[in-house]
This record gives sequence, structure tokens and C-alpha cells, in this order.
Amino acid sequence: MGIMNVKIGTFGLILKNQRFDKDKVVSELTKRGFKKKYYKLGLMKAYRMDGTEIPNKVHPSEVSDRYQLSGKLFSVAFTGDDILFHHKFGQNTLEIAYDLAEYVHELRSILNTSLNFLTFELKDYELILLLRAIGSKKPQDYFTKWANKLALTNEIASGKSIPDKIYYPEEINNRCTTKTIRIVENEYAIELRFKSHDWMKLLDDLKNSEKIGREIILGLENEN
Repeated sequence: MGIMNVKIGTFGLILKNQRFDKDKVVSELTKRGFKKKYYKLGLMKAYRMDGTEIPNKVHPSEVSDRYQLSGKLFSVAFTGDDILFHHKFGQNTLEIAYDLAEYVHELRSILNTSLNFLTFELKDYELILLLRAIGSKKPQDYFTKWANKLALTNEIASGKSIPDKIYYPEEINNRCTTKTIRIVENEYAIELRFKSHDWMKLLDDLKNSEKIGREIILGLENEN
């Protein structure tokens, strides 16, 4: 029997549909050490019917005003009215290492700062987690057994081939909207999504995510 290991591969916390004074948010975060990471426009060439090139108003080599902020622990992306705080720790469970308490503490601090610049009190948040895990048993065998069991209970249409992902049937909490499991490179890959009007509760979900992942895998392996 192996030792169970659950790690966060990627996380993202989205401040959805909220109106911020983004210039002030950016100014404050750059004071805290975040750097602007620009990317090129990459415009395609266009031609007239006679074969002559139509000049672009903006030269492709110029830098656009689109950017994300890159910090020591995570990055910040601005997409419409949404703000995304995110970080990719890695893919292989054994190679992923981090101090989760440090990330949660820093994220709490940054969110408190950012929320000072709200210009409209519409609050909605989503946490997205991609966990990678090694169970105590061979994952593909138990994934297949669980998928077959769900098929027998009509949760997966019988007669179809084993799906590439299955939906975890047990409740995690009332904030969890997505809970799926796949097998990737002989490891469990678990996607979790949580929504709430209270971002502090989502930070608790982030803090407890490794525990949640272990409970999911124990449920899968002990059912078979």
C-alpha cells in the first residue's frame, strides 16, 4: 500500500462582475512588488485586391496596454469586469512543493487591499482548483471500477465505454459546483469549483483543498 499524496496543481480565484477602479488596484499592487507582464499584439497582415498590403494602425512590434501583474506568489489578470488571481504550482504530484499557509495569507491580504477600490457593491467570487494526487492504490483500476459502478446505477448510461472523467457523487459543501475526477499520467486529476458571495469562505476551501482531495480519493478507493 502506497502513501497518499494530494497537491494543488493550479488554483485561480475570480472576483466576478465587480466594478473596480483598476488603475488604483494596479498602482497599489505594483507598490507591493507586482510587475506588469506585457504581451505583443501579433496582428495579421491584410492585403487589397491589387495585392498591396493594408497598413496596420498599430505596428505589430509595439506593446499593447494589455497585461497581467506578476508577483512572487501568484499573478493577477484583468478580464473585463473580472479580476483573476492565479498560480500554477506544477503537474507531477511528487515535484509540487509549496507553503499553502503562505499563499492563503498573501491572498487574503491582497484581496483586502483590492476590495478597498470597489466602485460598485456587487460581490461574486469563484475558486477553481486543479488537484493532482497519488492514491494508496493503483488509480486506473479504481477509476474504472467506480465508473462501472456508476453505470450500473444509471448515473452513467450503460453500454457506453468508460468515460475519461467521472463526477464525484458525494456532497462536499454547498459552495462546490464542480467535482470531477480524471486519470492523467497515472495520477488522479481532480477539478473543483466553488462559488460564494463570501470570499473568506472560498479561502477556507483553498486552505482545506488537500484534505478535500484526500477524502474524495478515499471515497473512491474504499467503495471498490
